[in-house]
Amino acid sequence: MSRPPEPTAAPVPAPALPAWLIPALIAALATCQIATFRWGVIMPDAVVQYGQALSGDYGDWHPPVMAWLWRWLGAARFGSAPMLLLQVSLYWLGLGLIADGLRRAWPERRWWPLLPILIGALPIPFGQLAAVLKDSQLAACLLAASGIAIWHALQGRTMRWPARVAIAVLVVIAAAARFNAPFAGAPVLLLALPRPPRGPICMIVAALPAIALLFATAVLINQLMLQPRAQRPMLSLVNFDLAGISLRSGTNVYPPAARPTMVLLARCYSPASFNPHYAADCDTVEGGLHQRYDAQGGALPVWLGAIAHHPLAYARHRLAHFNVNQRFAVAHVPDDAVFIATTPNDLGLFFKAGPATLGIYHVATWLAWSPLGRPATWLVVALGVLLCTGSVPARLLALSALLYGAGYAMVSVAPDLRYNLWTLLAAMLALLIGWDTMSPRQRLFGVALPAGFAMMAELIALFTA
Repeated sequence: MSRPPEPTAAPVPAPALPAWLIPALIAALATCQIATFRWGVIMPDAVVQYGQALSGDYGDWHPPVMAWLWRWLGAARFGSAPMLLLQVSLYWLGLGLIADGLRRAWPERRWWPLLPILIGALPIPFGQLAAVLKDSQLAACLLAASGIAIWHALQGRTMRWPARVAIAVLVVIAAAARFNAPFAGAPVLLLALPRPPRGPICMIVAALPAIALLFATAVLINQLMLQPRAQRPMLSLVNFDLAGISLRSGTNVYPPAARPTMVLLARCYSPASFNPHYAADCDTVEGGLHQRYDAQGGALPVWLGAIAHHPLAYARHRLAHFNVNQRFAVAHVPDDAVFIATTPNDLGLFFKAGPATLGIYHVATWLAWSPLGRPATWLVVALGVLLCTGSVPARLLALSALLYGAGYAMVSVAPDLRYNLWTLLAAMLALLIGWDTMSPRQRLFGVALPAGFAMMAELIALFTA
């Protein structure tokens, strides 16, 4: 008589990731970041804003909220150190909360929670966050706000009002840091709602009033509260668009009192930016618009009229620039993956790149040339996640990346990679968080294949130029 089979033991689940590992890794990486970039890379924008932080005399060329915050944190005593520490702290706080939320929600996936930390350690965002810039501040604030919301959402926890207030404050600061930042902040603000919208269409509809609210708070902070001197930064966009429309339509659309020759425009304009080589005679073109603004009340009607009368030329100009801004079908990209130089100044700000800094710079530069470092790739990924995932936090992060990145189709005047830092980070994190709720078919046809086609087009442009 045969013996009955021995009962098989249930498989032993892999042990969850130790709770101490995430904060330990974050502490090590944050320390490394601060030590490698001590005390922050100093760009021209930082010099201007630091001078305003010292004097308390703000201009509106850069939204003054950053200079005000810098002054409040002790700019006169501590230099650039407070801003670097603030950016790094918020950056790793957000990534750490997302990683811990994944650890608690998916204990069976032992190493999955380390992926947000890996994203934060990638050379481009790791180095970009070390520059004292409003773009870094925006990304850090939105990442911290997203981390608070996602930590609660992943565990199904009810968010208490202090957490909602913290998210709102961080998003408002981020939205005031750049004139187009409300497009990035609105979907993150929706994460703080008791019941965030679930479908893509509902999210877009709900984002519209949130965008309007954030624009209103930005005006309240940057104009009414801080009362900066008017420097008319909008005229850079007006000048760039007028030049592009003029050259593509064959009609000089500048106002008669500030009309440059078409020969000068052809020499000064490129799809990437106006006056990319900083020629002195090209500076006079925008200077003429500033003089007209002072004398006759503004060039905005001329700008809007030029767009209305030459919509195709405007569209061609904007699409050509958006292609460069997103680094899609281009063979050359600017050397701006990570900043390592200090802008000369007499304010005491200084940064010197060491061997570790140079190593990060070289790897980041290679990555920025590749399809994985191009914003266009991640816009495609964000669109796929928005349409395919069932995760509400992932969808809202993807929408934030899309709205912010796509907004540069209309408002950008330069192709710097730092402008798309949040787009890269938000799209990567959205893919990570939303991965589990997508079917294999959705992952393949909704995300992998479209992103693969985008990367193939980028490689073709890279090697056939």
